[in-house]
Amino acid sequence: LLRMPGARRLAKTATRSYLVIDDGAIKPMLGGASAMAVGVLECDTGIKVGDEVVVVTKERLALSVGASRMCGREMVDGRGPAVRNRWAEEPAPPKEFKGGGTWSDAVRASEKALDKRRAKARKFIKGLASGEKPLAVSFSGGKDSLAVLLLALETGLTPPMIFVDTGIELPETITHVHETVARYGLELVEERAPDSFWNGMEHFGPPAKDFRWCCKTCKLGPTSRIIRRRFPKGVLSLIGQRRYESEQRSKKGSVWMNPWVPGQDAASPIQEWTALHVWLYIFQQRAPYNLWYDRGMPRIGCWVCPSADLADVETMRAHFPGYERYTERLRAFAARNGYPEEWVTLALWRWKEAPPKEVLALVGKPVERRREEPAERPLTDAEKERVAEMLFIVDGNRDSPSGRGLVVKALHCQACGICIARCPEGALELRGGKVRLDASKCKKCFICMSPCPVADFEPR
Repeated sequence: LLRMPGARRLAKTATRSYLVIDDGAIKPMLGGASAMAVGVLECDTGIKVGDEVVVVTKERLALSVGASRMCGREMVDGRGPAVRNRWAEEPAPPKEFKGGGTWSDAVRASEKALDKRRAKARKFIKGLASGEKPLAVSFSGGKDSLAVLLLALETGLTPPMIFVDTGIELPETITHVHETVARYGLELVEERAPDSFWNGMEHFGPPAKDFRWCCKTCKLGPTSRIIRRRFPKGVLSLIGQRRYESEQRSKKGSVWMNPWVPGQDAASPIQEWTALHVWLYIFQQRAPYNLWYDRGMPRIGCWVCPSADLADVETMRAHFPGYERYTERLRAFAARNGYPEEWVTLALWRWKEAPPKEVLALVGKPVERRREEPAERPLTDAEKERVAEMLFIVDGNRDSPSGRGLVVKALHCQACGICIARCPEGALELRGGKVRLDASKCKKCFICMSPCPVADFEPR
């Protein structure tokens, strides 16, 4: 929500989400009254009900910020409340700062607000630590998980640190993880998935914003293996998740369970923090952080991440020579599937189904591919054996919905280990890079059935 200092900076040049009010409305609005349509001299006619707007005087000085109660066209010649007044201050030009401020100055100026959030987070963590499950920190090498680790250390805890090397981590991230473990004297619980992404790409195709199979096979699967091995009775993981990162994360709350990771409860002490809170806290604690932030990356993750902005992709290409390996794979996929050059150069691979408006804006025409029916082939004897083995769970009925999923699992298993971690009887294991069933142990409880990346994500 816009505050008055920001409104003062926008007032002179705003061309959207603004309205000019008559001088007679200034005093009532300073007293908390709404802006009335009868006093509106001019406004952005594109304003919609509920929009955040700036109310300015005839001299274009900010008077108030609030939420519109009617659309812009109604404000011009309507009656009644036009804007619900949230904050109002005496009209004045924006404050000019002398400059020369440092992050240390920002930390000192923010200490009261930071201390309040730190205290709340420590209390939250201590409450979790008193539970039955052991506590660990899920560490990705990014700023948010670093902040969570520092908060846990502040409470006097020395939790084990869970890290998954997905095989598509930046080298500097891996270095940062090991340096952090050594600096704070922590136990590192690590799992590697060196070829999971590249093997998965052969089956699924490139991951996309709306097709993120990679998180399941390269991170959540290995995490399941860690928990099964190191925390057989379950674990409570402190995770650096914030509600401002995405709509999905805003709905999760501070404590949740991920259906893809059996045995793990997750909790975020910084769910209500903004990125600025995180950075000020890290600076306050003088904690070393991942150097990719200094190279301009706003978030650190797998270097092939489809959720990255185009600017981030360019930053990655400029500083990480290994990115060319992915570009070559994308070109090969495009060639096999009849996509034009723009599909790679303009990063349209980041969508499974690229939005038509975005494509038209970038390319000027629809981007279509040559569609061909996949070639059919008979199953090998080894494949038939695996399918028959897995169909034991549903009494050999391959036509049932569950049976189809088991056939797909048997043929296209990516060895992520999620179903193995879910099986309470230990009836599943990996052999030859595929999940196999020991029928003598299977109780047909169906707990292993879902979720499964290859069953839930159809190949591109």
